[in-house]
Amino acid sequence: MNIKVQACGFVLLVILYLLYHQQHTLQTYSRRAFLRFYAVTVLCILMDILSIVAIESASHLPALFVTFVCKTYLITLVLTALCGVMYIGVDILLSNKAFRKTEHLILLITSVICLSIYLLPISIYCDPVTHIVYTYGSSALMTYLGAVGLILLNFALILKYRRQIRVRRRTGMLLWMLVWILSAIIQFLNPEILVVGFGSCLGVVIIYLQFENPEINLDRASGMYNQTAFYEFIHQIYYDRSAYTAFVFINDHRFSGDDSQQTMQNLAKKLLSTDGAYIFKTADDEIVMLTPASMWNHADTASIQKFALDTYLSASSGSNLKILFLEDCLLTPCQEDFFSLLRYCRRTKIKQTVQRFIPVDASVAAHMYAENDLIQKIDDAISQNRIEVFFQPIYSTRQKAFTCAEALVRMYDAHGNLLPVYDSICAAEESGRIHQIGEIVFEKVCHAIRNEQLAQYGLHYIEVNLSVAQCSDEKLAERYIRIMERYQIDPSNINLEITESATMEMKQTLLANMEKLIAYGVSFSLDDFGTGQSNLNYIVEMPVQIVKFDRVMTQAYFSSQKGRFVMNAAMHMIQDMKLGIVSEGIETQEQLTAMEQLGIDYIQGFYFSKPLPLPEFLAFIKKQECKRTLSISAAVPDPDCPC
Repeated sequence: MNIKVQACGFVLLVILYLLYHQQHTLQTYSRRAFLRFYAVTVLCILMDILSIVAIESASHLPALFVTFVCKTYLITLVLTALCGVMYIGVDILLSNKAFRKTEHLILLITSVICLSIYLLPISIYCDPVTHIVYTYGSSALMTYLGAVGLILLNFALILKYRRQIRVRRRTGMLLWMLVWILSAIIQFLNPEILVVGFGSCLGVVIIYLQFENPEINLDRASGMYNQTAFYEFIHQIYYDRSAYTAFVFINDHRFSGDDSQQTMQNLAKKLLSTDGAYIFKTADDEIVMLTPASMWNHADTASIQKFALDTYLSASSGSNLKILFLEDCLLTPCQEDFFSLLRYCRRTKIKQTVQRFIPVDASVAAHMYAENDLIQKIDDAISQNRIEVFFQPIYSTRQKAFTCAEALVRMYDAHGNLLPVYDSICAAEESGRIHQIGEIVFEKVCHAIRNEQLAQYGLHYIEVNLSVAQCSDEKLAERYIRIMERYQIDPSNINLEITESATMEMKQTLLANMEKLIAYGVSFSLDDFGTGQSNLNYIVEMPVQIVKFDRVMTQAYFSSQKGRFVMNAAMHMIQDMKLGIVSEGIETQEQLTAMEQLGIDYIQGFYFSKPLPLPEFLAFIKKQECKRTLSISAAVPDPDCPC
């Protein structure tokens, strides 16, 4: 009866072996730990069978041999429990190298337990009639204590390191422990029922189904390893500090055609035939090829580039693919930063270059860390209220006065240093923080309009920029209306600036927001005209009241005949639509005079003033208004006038 139970367990393990080895498996620590676990379990079930046979044949065998076999079986039970600890320790070790010392201590204690099992006496029971056999005594008791102790240690490790241990591994090990403990309790209470070995077999099958089935790491459609396997392999590379080279094949979705999926499938087939390479498919439908760096020891970048491009072109002649090349995967100190580097390259390098082959080296990683540092400073500026609004005055050529201003965000670090404006805004947009910053700026503008009574200085409205990311926010209008209501702001005091790129990318959402805000009383400007996608239909489609010529377009008017022709044509078209025009970037008296003669409505630029903090801006406006009043009335200066 008992041999039949053990035989069933052995058959289970054989079936498991056939299932496991007919599939592709990734060479990872987890795989090695599982195979060790499997091998010890096989040894355990075989020794269980051999011990039963030896006990029943004790009259024909040397007593020392029978004792040795029985004790060896008991030791395999302890070793099975030890393999459970080592298996759960794989995830812990990859995130905490110091755990290696703990493993060494566990191995030492287990060795002492195994030696004690050999040294302690053992008793053997065998009923010749019922054929019930089992062992008992000090040696068996030490086995139970050692195995149970290791099981409890396993449970303690799962509790302590639950964040480092992957969920499926935790679940598999908990099920294994449950099965093993139940079988151990049954055998302890009923020594004639030998089910511990079978419980071990069943536990290994559970772990296989839960975590170690190679199909879990495979993308069935393509035959490549999936993203889970990619993450695990990179973690192992960083733990071992192994030298690996990476090729990341990315579809540039801005140019992807209908055949992009077929292209990637053909590429996958081509790459899978590359000897010594590991091929992964990520959740973003990218293909990553990792190869030992030794494959390229004698190859220069040009030959590596040719290999990558030839590989791609042999799969497709399309032009939508970009290839990131990392000569060394260990560009960053840790694996988390490696994945961050890939995300950074997708977001920046793919968009900013037309080249197909893009080397990623230490300088790219340095730029990523600089951006991360900038984002951290932005977070600090947000949380510690180090965001300030500067105002740049805008001059009306008709009224000969400053009638409005543009609000511009400025952020400071903990030492009071100004963060780089352009880089900060780009980083805020890419990281999603621009929504929070935009609301902070808008609220500060509303506060200034109400508290400083800006209308008394002849300022009709303040222009506030909307970023591309903000324009995709469906709740933008509702939030901005609530802020204006809270500060009791006349909506005509607000002009929101949108850009051409915003109108192109999220047109429907933007239009819905604009309709709500215009109905409330807010006006809109089209900012940076001439630097975006330059489609004049945007002016027709967007309900804007003002068009702003970008500094580049304004400067082109003074530097080339073509620039002058384009600006003249655009200006007449815009004026015929009864829209106002702002010319940015005016820096000299000659440029101001030319713009006035051209019929531009509003002038903005360093000729009048750079962007100023609110107190300096108010002082500037007061001084200019005082000068204007004096020039009109020719009155005696007021002693309180700041001019």
